Order: sequence, then C-alpha cells, then structure tokens
Amino acid sequence: MGTTMNNGAAAAATNDEELFNQELEFTPETFKAFCRVMRIRNDELARLIKIKYADVFHDLKGVRIQFVYGKFVTEFYFENNNEPVPEGKIKNLENLSSPTISGSNLFLKNRQLQHRVNGEKFTLTEQTKILLADVMYGGKDNNKPNSKKWLENVTEICTPVPANPFYTTKNAAIVMVRVGGIDLNRVLRKVFGTKMVIQTEQVKTDDGVADANTYAEAWYRPKFDKIVPGSRTPEPLFTINIDQFDKGQAVEMTINENPMMAQHNGVSMY
Repeated sequence: MGTTMNNGAAAAATNDEELFNQELEFTPETFKAFCRVMRIRNDELARLIKIKYADVFHDLKGVRIQFVYGKFVTEFYFENNNEPVPEGKIKNLENLSSPTISGSNLFLKNRQLQHRVNGEKFTLTEQTKILLADVMYGGKDNNKPNSKKWLENVTEICTPVPANPFYTTKNAAIVMVRVGGIDLNRVLRKVFGTKMVIQTEQVKTDDGVADANTYAEAWYRPKFDKIVPGSRTPEPLFTINIDQFDKGQAVEMTINENPMMAQHNGVSMY
C-alpha cells in the first residue's frame, strides 16, 4: 500500500519552505575604515623601495631592512655608477679623490679633508642628503646637509675582491656608502602615498550610480610578524604587517579612549 499526500499537506509543506528561506535585508550603512593591513616580506619591501628611489638615484645599489632588538633598521647602499647619468636622475656620490674644492667655502674644504684623512673615497652629495632628509629620523629640519648627523649615518664600506686570474687590477675592492638613520615609517609614506580611502558611497549621477570615495591623511606602522621558515639567505627573511591608518581618527580615538591624555599630541597610543 503506497503513501499519499493530499493537496492541503503539499501546500503546507511549500509554505513552510518559503517561511524557512526568508531573510532580512537592510540598506547597508557606510563603513568608515580606520585601518587597512598589508602583509609583505622584508626583502620584497626592500626591493620595492629600491625600485622607487632608483628612478631618481643613479648610484643606488640596494636597500636593506632588518629587525634588530625590537626595532626596524633600514639602510640604503650606494655604489659609484660610472655610466652617464640619465635625464631625470641625479648623481649620489661625490668622489673624494677629485681635486680639492676651490673657493672660500671652508666648511666643504674641511669636510673633504676629513674624509681623506679617514681614508674614505666617496661620500653623499649635498643634493642626495637634501632628498633623503625627509625620511631620516627627525625629519628634514633636523637633517640639513651640514648637520653632524650625517657623520653618524653615512659610512663607507670597503670589501676586497677575491683573487681572480681574470681580474687584472691589484688590490681591487668594492666600495659602497651605507646610509643609516632612515625612518621606515616615513619611507612607507613615500612608497604607498599620503592619502587613503576611508569610505566609499554610491551617489546618483547623470549616467546612473557611481562610487564616491572619501580620503584621509594616511600614516603607516610596520609590525614584525614572524621569521620565514626554511629561508636560505645570509640573513633571515621575515614577514611584516603594515598598518595604513587614518591619522585624524587615530588622534580622535586616543583622546576619546584616554580623556586624561587629551593635552598630548600625536598618535603614540595607537
């Protein structure tokens, strides 16, 4: 004997299914973003920074990013490039073996003499210092070309070339100029920009509907994540999480969440 279902039972089952599949739908509210996160390896970030700066710096050889004692250490390396300087680029290294500077600029004369006494062959040009000043710790105002900080942050590295029967020059060496004291946070603003989208809304236009973006001042905060397992390089590779955040919202949140600190400036609490 088979089982039968009358029309009333079938209708009830259909209604139950429709009822079960019902959902609430709302018009979405605008989502105002405070922060976006990017994940990248230190060698990849260093390569990206190098590509950007090499568009202008003729002698830039490489960029190095390390994480030492809880802090990011960023360094630029320059090597003398004997090729003609293309249009749009600048020479970064000054050859200290060139004739002594003429004229009445005693500071430049003394600086060149000091470099020679120290056995140094190259140093940064004044224009390069000016263009790097805004990404150094302390900013542009504290890193003028004649600042003593450059004596601490610029170091010449001389690496002897291994003996090679095809290399005819005796006592050959690779000479590089290392620049330290670079603030990675400031460099990130150069590479990724100073503006960020914090919200996107749909607005009516003559052609229909279009997305309208709201922008804010962007700042960056790199955070060490972890060592890359199994990386076979002279130095350990590691991943970095880079926060891109709205500085205005960061200050507002800091004050709201810490009202007793309202008199302090900056985003140190973030």
